[in-house]
Amino acid sequence: MNSRFLLAIVLLCLEIAARAQIPHYDVKLQLDDDLHQLRGEMQLRWDLPKEEWPEQIWLEFWPLAYSSRSSVLAQQWLEDQETRFHFSKVEDRVQLDKLRLTEAGSNSPLELTEGRSPELLFFYRDSLQGDQLELRASFTLQLPEKGWDDFGWREDGLLLSHAFIRFSSFEDGAFQPSPKLREGDRNSQWCSMNLQLDLPQQHFPLTSLSEMGTAKWTEHYDRSEFSFLTKRQAYEFSCDKCTDAMPLFVSTSGRPIASEAYRGYWHVKSEVPAYTTESYLKLDAIKQWLLEQYDYPDSLSWIVIYTDKRLPRDPYAGMLFLNAREPGPYVELAMAQRYFQSVISQSAGSAQSPWISSGLAAYMAFTYMEDRYPDQSLSGPFQNSLIARFFDVDDLPITYSNQLLYLFLARQGLDQPSSDSAEAFTRGTYEAEMTAKTVMQMNYLHDYMGDRRFRSGIRDYLKAEKRSESTFRESLRANSPYKPIDWFFSDMMDGHQPLDIKLHNTENCPSLFVVTTSSRKNAALPYPVSGFIDDSLVMTEWFGPHEEREGKNFYKADYDRVRVADPLRYPDIFGKNNLRKTNSWLSTGKPLELQLYTNFENPYKNQVYWLPSINYNAYDQLLLGMSFYNTTLIPKKFEYRITPEYSTGANELTGYFYSGVNFPLFDGPVRLIRGGIYYRRYNYAPDLAYNRLSPAVTLFFRKPYPRSPYIRRLRLRHVYVDLELPGGEAGEVGESGYSVFNARYTQE
Repeated sequence: MNSRFLLAIVLLCLEIAARAQIPHYDVKLQLDDDLHQLRGEMQLRWDLPKEEWPEQIWLEFWPLAYSSRSSVLAQQWLEDQETRFHFSKVEDRVQLDKLRLTEAGSNSPLELTEGRSPELLFFYRDSLQGDQLELRASFTLQLPEKGWDDFGWREDGLLLSHAFIRFSSFEDGAFQPSPKLREGDRNSQWCSMNLQLDLPQQHFPLTSLSEMGTAKWTEHYDRSEFSFLTKRQAYEFSCDKCTDAMPLFVSTSGRPIASEAYRGYWHVKSEVPAYTTESYLKLDAIKQWLLEQYDYPDSLSWIVIYTDKRLPRDPYAGMLFLNAREPGPYVELAMAQRYFQSVISQSAGSAQSPWISSGLAAYMAFTYMEDRYPDQSLSGPFQNSLIARFFDVDDLPITYSNQLLYLFLARQGLDQPSSDSAEAFTRGTYEAEMTAKTVMQMNYLHDYMGDRRFRSGIRDYLKAEKRSESTFRESLRANSPYKPIDWFFSDMMDGHQPLDIKLHNTENCPSLFVVTTSSRKNAALPYPVSGFIDDSLVMTEWFGPHEEREGKNFYKADYDRVRVADPLRYPDIFGKNNLRKTNSWLSTGKPLELQLYTNFENPYKNQVYWLPSINYNAYDQLLLGMSFYNTTLIPKKFEYRITPEYSTGANELTGYFYSGVNFPLFDGPVRLIRGGIYYRRYNYAPDLAYNRLSPAVTLFFRKPYPRSPYIRRLRLRHVYVDLELPGGEAGEVGESGYSVFNARYTQE
């Protein structure tokens, strides 16, 4: 009994010591609905020893990101070609009327210096006189008529996310500027908080703090300048430990009501929108899946805000924005991803490691969909419909959207290391890396470690006090004692070379066959080889890294097909060379399909697309033909288009042909080399035709930094034209043909 008592005392002391290391905020906010002002007074305290204070102490006041076109967020919007904020008037942005920061017990204001963005402020440690890091702040913000993203007025209320000053720190505890960038990549940390709200009547706050600690509200009267008494409402929330990325929504559409079907969800519409119960059922299934798979209970009461307008791009702990429409497969996928990211991003260095906060959330969302809807295809709500059969997308899983996003950029040489910080990505590359490539990389690690060990590692990470990249790494390492996984972080996540594993051949022997493989671009990675019989998976074996070609022996009677690194599951840049049949060197076992119109690339099929061709010119008259090609939205290593046409005017065969190759590069100044040859034959006079041959090479140059808006390329082309002369005569030089060399450099 005494030992248990002592253990309880020790644990209590450790918990008290841990809480002493987190910041504490006392925040008082008052909303003036008539003047559109938000006034605040607050106290900031962090019980850190003075010797641990850095020279510059950084603060973040997020609403100021919406005050100036020079903010990091405004520049990001401009690079993404979202110009509404850039061309807005000053009165349409958040305006700072007052900001005063003093040391506790002093009336002298501290001198604040603006960092790289208006919301990032710092002062020098030497300006503090006492031994306690305790500050007092007061501010007044003028709110615009319409809100911006996650701050300001909406059609159904006021969103005041991060509406107070906070200490800005990274995972190592040091004070640093942490600009918010994409998709919730805002660093957050644990804190304790007391929040008091003074609101006009019929304004009701929603915040997850009410579930983390205590909440109460009272009514009081405020004397206006005309000596009338105005009825107002005061709310008070407190928590001993919560995230400083606290969402706050002030509803103006009536008192929020809880779902009758499922307690624990709130919505702010005066009427329950259509599909509300179904949405709650799906949210409850997502929470239950997280509990079953990763033993992570979520006790928060989630705030659900329905809107018919564009959804905010950022997830919030305890808050979900949903469209007021039927939650189909892709809506449920988005719900799951927002939910998981809001859970993971609590106390995580999201701006430094978005591949964890965003990428792991996307992986969990797709895994949830695969577990819940194993037969769901890429066609979503159109599954088994005429349009799905026309585009042949029912054969592709819902996760194929990851391959589509990633390969579109990777095959143009635009792949980036997944471990880059959030500000290194453009909107397009962010989506391709964080919600596409990282999902496939997580699949790779999951299959290598095994389901039980991988889930155990993620479970330990979610339960960690401080979620960071180092915590993630150590949680997985601890659960893989016999299989080293350092390659995943050093070569797969940090590496510049993409995954490209090739199955060269399957040589037959009397009783076995030899599978020869190579990891062409990233030789430091292990890779899987799988054997099939009649399309059923028989075995998968992982082989260690090697630089040269390596052969593996398999018993011939056991398999009829071999695959290396599933191209629909892993980020293999050229997945069509990953499959072979065991009984033929020439056969890849992939059927040839003629498909009307362009389709999605399926690595398990040899696809040839066709379209009828109808053209007209003065000498050929009506041209009727057929176009055969293999080009898709995703660039291929080898592309072609053959279009034979019958000329009704010349009564002969004409047309054109194109063949090209793409060589993506991932180091050096050139990111893509595209070479090709173009041939065409048409008539330029009655019964006289010309032949044109145009070889060309285009060099696409790498951007000086990933978010640069400029595209630079150099094209070299030589055009040969041969003319038929009347009566078959041989003309002199310059009469029967000519050639032109052209070089063009473009920057746009």
